[in-house]
Amino acid sequence: MGDHMWSPKKKQRNIFVLIILSAMFIAGCTASDRTVPSSVEIAEEAKQPHRLEDRTLEGGTITDGTNLRFFTLSKNGAEEEITLTFDIYPDYESKDYVTDSHIVPRYYIHYTENPAILSFDIVGVRRFDACESFAAEAHKSEYIADIYPVPPLGDSSAGLNIIFKRNVIYEVKEYSATGKLVITFSESAEMEQYTGTVYTLRTYSDEISTAFGSLSYTLAEKNRKIKNYRLLKDKTGKWLVELGIYPTRVEAQSVLKTLPIYYDEGGHVEIPLYIEERPAWELPETKKME
Repeated sequence: MGDHMWSPKKKQRNIFVLIILSAMFIAGCTASDRTVPSSVEIAEEAKQPHRLEDRTLEGGTITDGTNLRFFTLSKNGAEEEITLTFDIYPDYESKDYVTDSHIVPRYYIHYTENPAILSFDIVGVRRFDACESFAAEAHKSEYIADIYPVPPLGDSSAGLNIIFKRNVIYEVKEYSATGKLVITFSESAEMEQYTGTVYTLRTYSDEISTAFGSLSYTLAEKNRKIKNYRLLKDKTGKWLVELGIYPTRVEAQSVLKTLPIYYDEGGHVEIPLYIEERPAWELPETKKME
């Protein structure tokens, strides 16, 4: 029972912060008067992120009050390159940022397949000004199907999902002096495109809300070590959490039996999960709890 203890006060405080940040990052992508910097050669030597387990990369500096100010895409033959540029805000709630002060905040990048998604968890980000340019930049790409911000799973963090049309190989370089994170990617000839059926453990579809925030926060805290854990949108833009992708229903069922069951104060199942069968390269279906 000790492993499943959950502090209601801590949870309530964290979820309140989460919902406020969700509104800022998801609904706050409004146009403003900003000039995208011209493309210049980056003179500093690039840093390589640390490789953790299961295709996860870690890099950047632990900080707070940063802004993802620009998001740009460029092409070089068969390769495409995304550049994320960060500024430091002395007061992250104001419009006054320091344009000559840069840092790459702590980040975690994870690549999953079926469909292929490059997921970013960026710690220390308070503003996401670049989100207004996601759609236009994605439209330029031969590989990207969609880009969208992800609801934060804690205070001072932000997420980003890049959905690809097919498998890619990618390289990440960090330029801290100019506050740039550069991701170069191209089509993978080695990675076989699986087109069969997969079975996923998932939550029901939902809107961004306090309830969904509580759900996703709890699952993230308890199940981050699960392979292919990810928070994403379904076919109609609703949100869900996937807790693993498996080649057979039997394997998915065996994993489902090992997961803890979360109950609300009334003793009812708080986070019901089910197994979805779908084509590997399609987004999840919209399925709400009846």
